[in-house]
Amino acid sequence: MWAVWVGAFGILIEFVGFGTLAYELTQTNKSSVTENIDLARETSAFDTLTGYDGAGDPGGKPFITVEGGVLGKLIANIRSREDEMRKRTALILRGVAITAIGAGLQVVGSFGQVLQQAASQ
Repeated sequence: MWAVWVGAFGILIEFVGFGTLAYELTQTNKSSVTENIDLARETSAFDTLTGYDGAGDPGGKPFITVEGGVLGKLIANIRSREDEMRKRTALILRGVAITAIGAGLQVVGSFGQVLQQAASQ
């Protein structure tokens, strides 16, 4: 009888993992679509492009800044997007782990049922 309970508990855990995965994948896709729509509304690649060659400044390093437009938004969002994707990836991996635990319990329960049935014959 214990094998049936282990299998049932495994199914319950697997559903929790599946729900976690579904939620996180949906949120990730939703944020990507929102970002793409925002970028598609931009009419130019950039508004301002500033370059500095570092001349006249001891230790000065050359750089280029891009402001506004599609490129400006992409550059401005790199750090926040990276942090968001790290969090989402961690939650997706958590959902996978929960699902794997549930599937493992189902396997244990199934083999337990087979062993119990073989012992009763």
